[in-house]
Amino acid sequence: MPADPKLLARVFQNLIANAIKSGGSPPRIHVSAARQGSEWVVSVKDNGLGIEPRRHDEIFALFNGRPASVEDGLGIGLALSKRAIERQGGRLWVESEMGHGADFRFALPA
Repeated sequence: MPADPKLLARVFQNLIANAIKSGGSPPRIHVSAARQGSEWVVSVKDNGLGIEPRRHDEIFALFNGRPASVEDGLGIGLALSKRAIERQGGRLWVESEMGHGADFRFALPA
């Protein structure tokens, strides 16, 4: 089943917008893709503040457990991105620690 271009575009918009807002000065974003076995793995990596490992799962929840604000956006971008990738048979996760930026990755069947 081919990936849905509209859903993928929305995922990239969300991940790149988050990378720009992540606190790197100037923001540096590296996007890459590589085939790993039976799937494609895409990475959107930034030079921002990073994310504490204990928060890796909660950042994909709607509103991140707090009220939405104009500054932070609506708090739904990562949740919608995760859902969009899962609807296409894939998975989305983050690898990060404080002070070392964030690397959002998603894998889709090849």
